[in-house]
Amino acid sequence: MSYQIPRRFERFNCDMAVWIFPNGERDPLLAEVVNISGGGFLCIVDRPMETFQSMDVSIELPQRSELVPVKAEIRHIREADEGHFFIGLEFKEIEGISVPAFIAYIEAMFL
Repeated sequence: MSYQIPRRFERFNCDMAVWIFPNGERDPLLAEVVNISGGGFLCIVDRPMETFQSMDVSIELPQRSELVPVKAEIRHIREADEGHFFIGLEFKEIEGISVPAFIAYIEAMFL
């Protein structure tokens, strides 16, 4: 028997870019965001990564001229197709904006 834990935030399908800086790497990895919520986002990358890995991320949000720096942690990963992987990242810290304000921004942008 499987149990599902209810999600804390509504998810919104989107077409955005993020730049992920895996630990120990200087060059960013460009990823495509599949969906986003107030708690995190799901994106597609071209290589596997380890769960619970913390990393810096820069998010391109509509209606903002600058990238938003975020600290995030990989919560899950699964293969999407040959050579591509879905990674779910949880927001840990959002630079320059409180988490409740960021949640309100995400919800207002998509509702």
